[in-house]
Amino acid sequence: MTAGAGETRSAACPPLASVPPPAAPPALSDAPPAVLQLLNSGASVAAVTTVLTQWGMTSTNPSEVVAPVTSAKVLPGADAQMIVVLYDPIEKDPTVRSGDVLVFGCSTGKFALLYRAADDPAFGGQVPNPRLLAIRDVTGDGLADIAFVTGECTAATCLRNCPARLD
Repeated sequence: MTAGAGETRSAACPPLASVPPPAAPPALSDAPPAVLQLLNSGASVAAVTTVLTQWGMTSTNPSEVVAPVTSAKVLPGADAQMIVVLYDPIEKDPTVRSGDVLVFGCSTGKFALLYRAADDPAFGGQVPNPRLLAIRDVTGDGLADIAFVTGECTAATCLRNCPARLD
């Protein structure tokens, strides 16, 4: 797996490097440490996306508004954070598929998990069918904000091919 073209990191993060894809975690709950290991070995956004796709943990829906792995500056500091949306590889029904939203950031030469939706009391440990809608500054503080939704999705209730607007 190759380093990301055009992606840069400061000395606060592990340098970009070509990394071998690790073995898939046995369960969704084991994915955050596996992604963290991947990031700390130097994986780029593209490399993380490739690995998560190989593990069956990303959405294959071409109408997703925002890619399931993206980098954006959502917190103060020199480096952008890595935002990752995961899905349970065992559950194949996309309308009720369990998932998680993770935000990783780096300092002192390594990445750390900064946010996990499954740990957020608002979700009660359950994050069904998460989807990123937008990552952009809506508060005017110069930092991007993350908008995501969770919940059941059917042909009658989900927005398809409809870009999110936050302005």
